[in-house]
Amino acid sequence: MSSAAQSSTGVHPSNEPPLVRTVRLVHISEEYQVVMALNTTEFVHPPPYVPWVRLTENCFPNKSILYERCYLHDDFFYFALCHPNPFTPDINPYGECFRLAPQDLPILPTKSRNGKTIYRLHHDLKDQWQSYIKMILDIISVVDYYWRGLTRLNPYLLDAANFPYLKQHATDLAARQAAWDTRQATIGLMAYLSMVVTTLEIKNKPEWKARVFKATQRQDWVDWVSTSSAIRLTGPEERRGASYIPTKQLLAENGSPDF
Repeated sequence: MSSAAQSSTGVHPSNEPPLVRTVRLVHISEEYQVVMALNTTEFVHPPPYVPWVRLTENCFPNKSILYERCYLHDDFFYFALCHPNPFTPDINPYGECFRLAPQDLPILPTKSRNGKTIYRLHHDLKDQWQSYIKMILDIISVVDYYWRGLTRLNPYLLDAANFPYLKQHATDLAARQAAWDTRQATIGLMAYLSMVVTTLEIKNKPEWKARVFKATQRQDWVDWVSTSSAIRLTGPEERRGASYIPTKQLLAENGSPDF
């Protein structure tokens, strides 16, 4: 998957083109492998390939997938749909708490029981982040089982309990980096939601909206998820993009590659 990320404003999902999928052969370790691209009109050569080992449950992924366009494999292929800046006020009225630069994050020093100074994200901002992440996960929990049954795919869903902003750190810099990693991981969760909702719309399953409203009683969030470009805009060149080697099943579902 390869894509030059650009910012965007509002979007009308009904006018969105379907996801762009292309494939190519890539020479890897004396063999040729199939690599699939998502959301791209210019399929650049993929980055260096690193063999993938599936994560055990309740693990936080390698930081590279939070920031870089890289090989995502089947566990994290949805990170290709990460929006470059999904918290701007024109597309995300709920994301104000994430509109901070790394140097502006409120990191508090406190004394631990053994007298050492520890650092953590200010509890007010931490609570706001937890509330936002919980709503995203609540929506995902409603539609995820439904989506997995339709697609038979099983990607790794980030566990918010392992996000590093919840922990204490030995230095201000470490706490600041942990908070920023959490912000990036939250964008990954939004990419997961984007993947699920877009797939359900493409498969003509609009009832997902009623299911989300019934579970959350938040029509404002249903409207935002279904119309905002922070979630729904998945056209070419609008997301980060990535590369991955698809499973045989995924290739079969998308037709034979045309090399």
